[in-house]
Amino acid sequence: MSLITALAAEAHAEPTLRAPSPFVSLRDHRDAGRALGLFTREGGALRWTDRGLGVLEALRALVADAAAALGFAPGQVTPAPAPRVSPAWLLDEEVGDVDAIEVRACAREARRAVDLAGRVGGALGLSSLEVVVAGDPALAAALGARVRAARVTRVEARAVDRVGRSWQVLRLTSTGDILRGALLGGAPRALALVLEHLAGALPPWLAPEQVRVLPIGRASADGLVAALAAAGVPATIAVDGPLGSRVGAAAAARVPYLAFVGDDEAALGAVRVRARGGAASARVTQAEFVAHLRDDREARRLAPRLPGEPPRDATTNDATDGRRVVTEQRVKKERLPSASR
Repeated sequence: MSLITALAAEAHAEPTLRAPSPFVSLRDHRDAGRALGLFTREGGALRWTDRGLGVLEALRALVADAAAALGFAPGQVTPAPAPRVSPAWLLDEEVGDVDAIEVRACAREARRAVDLAGRVGGALGLSSLEVVVAGDPALAAALGARVRAARVTRVEARAVDRVGRSWQVLRLTSTGDILRGALLGGAPRALALVLEHLAGALPPWLAPEQVRVLPIGRASADGLVAALAAAGVPATIAVDGPLGSRVGAAAAARVPYLAFVGDDEAALGAVRVRARGGAASARVTQAEFVAHLRDDREARRLAPRLPGEPPRDATTNDATDGRRVVTEQRVKKERLPSASR
């Protein structure tokens, strides 16, 4: 069966009853994480799977790469090791695993810490970075704020998710000449944030399953599966059941890319690609598809896209763009509810 024929049949088939989506509670990271197979719940704790630990490692690599790009010295930003077991509510303030930051209490170092928060938040799709400074007038002036107190220095940065909620992405407090604090509260808390922010639809570079391969009829997709494995792309293959059911299951699992292989594609060494959330598809060679996936991962793009389609998102969010710096007094009046629960 050709791929075009199969897709046409899917479009005109009678709707079939499917199991409810596992993402019924789109704003609960525990439901989304379990649906993605990142962890299992055991009593009052979450036990991480290998898939979940891989996602945590990708978040830690994001912080490390952003810190290196901004010139942080080794040891200034210390990602915490990923735990095997975490509290069942990952946004709890008592989660002890943090990505610790330690910088000198000067304008240059504080600005760099804020820029780090902006880069990491931008890679996770957060926006509208708001910076709060208390204390040191020189530091506040360098960051664009006016403050009255001159004894204690505190630097906070908050970002806004797609539904308007405010999240604390950076908090630094001075102890003498040093600013110490944490970024995103560590990888587990950052994952909880992004699961709720994106309703489980993780970016391609972070998704535990970047591609699901769907053979059509008797077509063999072994060549594509081997190429994806050789490139280190996390992919699975689904061969059982009608095509519509397999497509629906992949959509429920929030897989960024579907890769269809029919008789024509198998003969030509090609693949027809569909990006998450879209109905259009594009046929490319397997080599072009692998290169496209590698580019998405290396650039840490937020949204999947068809090969040849321009990116739909910025790969980073420079903290100096659209930054809003407010005074301690104003923030007390306008403080938004904490993301912690």
